[in-house]
This record gives sequence, C-alpha cells and structure tokens, in this order.
Amino acid sequence: MVVWVAILGASLAGGVFDSSAAPVRSGAGYELLTPPTIAATPSAVPPVADGPATAVDQGDRTQTAATVSSVSSVSSVGAGTGSPADSGSAIASTTTIVAPPESEVVPNADWAAFDSATVDALNGSGNLAVSVAVSKDGHPVHAAARGLADPFHGIAVIPTDQFRIASISKVITGTVVLELVADGRLALDEAVLPIVADAFHVTLGDPQMSKVTVRELLGHRSGFGAFEPQFFDNQSVSCEDAAITALTGHLRGTPGGGETYSNMNFCILGLLIEQIAGDGYSTVVDQRLLAPLGITDMHLAGNGVFDPGMVVHAEGAGRDFLDVLDGAGAWVASAPDLVRILDSLDPAKPGWHPLPDDLADLMHQWPEGGGSLGLAMRLWRDGSWGHTGTIESTHSIVLHRQDGYTVAILVSGSRPSETDDLIGYIARGLTAAHLA
Repeated sequence: MVVWVAILGASLAGGVFDSSAAPVRSGAGYELLTPPTIAATPSAVPPVADGPATAVDQGDRTQTAATVSSVSSVSSVGAGTGSPADSGSAIASTTTIVAPPESEVVPNADWAAFDSATVDALNGSGNLAVSVAVSKDGHPVHAAARGLADPFHGIAVIPTDQFRIASISKVITGTVVLELVADGRLALDEAVLPIVADAFHVTLGDPQMSKVTVRELLGHRSGFGAFEPQFFDNQSVSCEDAAITALTGHLRGTPGGGETYSNMNFCILGLLIEQIAGDGYSTVVDQRLLAPLGITDMHLAGNGVFDPGMVVHAEGAGRDFLDVLDGAGAWVASAPDLVRILDSLDPAKPGWHPLPDDLADLMHQWPEGGGSLGLAMRLWRDGSWGHTGTIESTHSIVLHRQDGYTVAILVSGSRPSETDDLIGYIARGLTAAHLA
C-alpha cells in the first residue's frame, strides 16, 4: 500500500484529484480505476477489468463503487447513479441516521440541500473523498460521503470510513489526560516533564521545564516551540525521539505565558498517559474513551498505512510525520465517531460522558490573558468549540455550535486551502437545509 499512496501522490496535479480518472460506468457497475498518468501499472495494483467492477473484500466490508453495503443503525445507504465520467457527479453514499423518536429534532430538514452545499461542493472541487456527520442536541441525525475511499479498486467512500483527522487527535489525547486528572492520578497544575524525562533517562535541558504543568501543555502555554523539522522534515523517527530532542533542549517561551501552538505538547502528553496509566497510549485511549462510547474502528495509523475501512490520502514518498505526531495527530476516524466524541464532552447532551462537568466545561473556557485555545480545544468567538486538523492531503473539522448542532467534515484532498473555511461549508449546509 505504500506504493499505492506514492502513486496517488504522483497522480494529483497540484493536489487535486483528476475526476477524469474516476471509474467509468460499465453496465450496472463501474470499471476498476486505472492509476492515472502512470505508464506502467505496478503489480500491486490490479489491471482494468472489462465489464462491471469486481467486488473487493476489505475484511468485513465487501463492496464495489456502484454498490455500497448497508451498515448497522442506519436507515439506508445508496450509491450515486451518475457516472463521474459522463455527468461530472461524484460517486455518492448517503446515510440518514434515525434519531430516537422522542427527539424529533429535525423533522423538516432538507438533507439533499445540505449535502449539495457540503460534501458535493467539496468533492466537486477536486478532492478524492469527503465525509460529513451531523447531530442535533446529542442525537445523530445525518451522515453522508462522496468520492472514492480506494481509487485503485474504484471503492466508494461510505460514512463509516476512517479518514486521517490530524490535529483533532489532540481532543482525544487531552480528554484522556483529563480523565486521569478526574481520577486523581494527575493534577492540572502538576509539573510533569520530569516524569517523562525520567522515563527516557534524560536530563531536562532547561530549568524552566521543571515547572511546566499539565494545564500548560493542554493549553499550548508550555513554552515549547513548534519543532516543525522534527515532525515534518524527517528529523525525528518517532514521538519519543522528538520528545527527547525537546526535553534536552531549551524552551522558546515562559511556562504559563502566551499561546504557542505546538504538536510537541501533545506528543509529550501521549507519553505522559503511558507513564501514568502503565499501558500503551492507544490501549489506554481505547479503554478509557473509545470503548465506552461504542467506537471500535478508530486507531493510530502511520504513513503509507491503508487498513480496511480507511480512506487513501495522497502523500509524498518517504514521509514519516504520522509516526512522529502520534497522539498529536495520527488518529484515523469516521465523521460520525468524531461527532460522538465531541458530544460526549458536553454535559448537557445525552449519553456517556468521560469527564465530570467541571473538567468538560474547562476544556472550552476562554483562557485568561487572551488567546483562542482552551484545553485541547479550539474556540471561536461565536461560541463554537471543537478542533481542526491539517496535514498533507487532509483537512478535518469537528465543531460544536451554539444552536445544538455538532458537525464533522473530513476531506482527503487539498481543498479548501484553509481548513477553517470548512466552517463556512457547515454554515451554508445548515442554511440550505433550513436548519439555521
């Protein structure tokens, strides 16, 4: 699969998926995708088939680009009937999730109009795949997806597929850290860098580091710089390697001072979770957050990894940033799962909550002294909170709005150029659906 991802990266002109290379209609199905602009098809990629597409087995998921199997707890899933080659429309799968009868929160929603303004518009701009999920007052009400999860087999994306979520991973890491705070195993104002340094048998390089607290790491006020070369220029091979570089170096700012957004804060928090919980980071996250929410498919995924149910993201050859980001940005998730996680952090919404009310509310409180970052959370002036994520061929957002809607949009592709522009897609979609 490493080869496939590299080929896809080479096949994107300016980071935009060429829809002319999408599967063309053949009878009732679609032909398998030929990797575009590649003269010789690698042996790992099946040749183009004559006639309808052959179903591809992805573990417990078998489907073609023209037929999408139904999934549990949804009312219907259907593939788009228009051919990308002859109509310009994207391969589509749309799921309307049945909310509990007592809620009846959106009886007159125009979800077709919502999809047109969100997933259709984003997929039409040249992205490979797009997914969206919506809840109202904590009840899931809609999910949809457009495009291709696997362009080399012509497999359509479905709403339960996992995308890279980049920095939304920080919400996951931060929530588990706060669970440990709630359990009394950590304190928000406890200095914790010595714990991590001792675990790796290194000496802190800056005396100020001995003062850095859990709260300051969660709020990007630790004093660490960005460490972009360690995360994105192959100067570190793992989160542990990057953390040792940071811990044995010097702070760029004063602990507790101004905000400096840094992946290092959450790389280190992931390592701290392991030391305090006594188990691997992803295992602790599964046990403490994902399993209680009924989420079974989320996981960490490195560069070049394409597991069943995952969407392909184009990337340059030789990249290793996901292995280094780890708890700061390496999770893959579906849009409905992200909505479920963010809703669980609102004490007013139904269902299981990982945190006591005071800690959940603290995550999205505005910081004293200015800034726009809560604890493992981004904040917006209209009262919305959530997080965004941006890495190569990845744009993601999960947003909790004041009107009771929580929306996640996940993109495999390069559009929009600014991830915050996804907020506008959400607003236009809800307006088009007569929901805002």
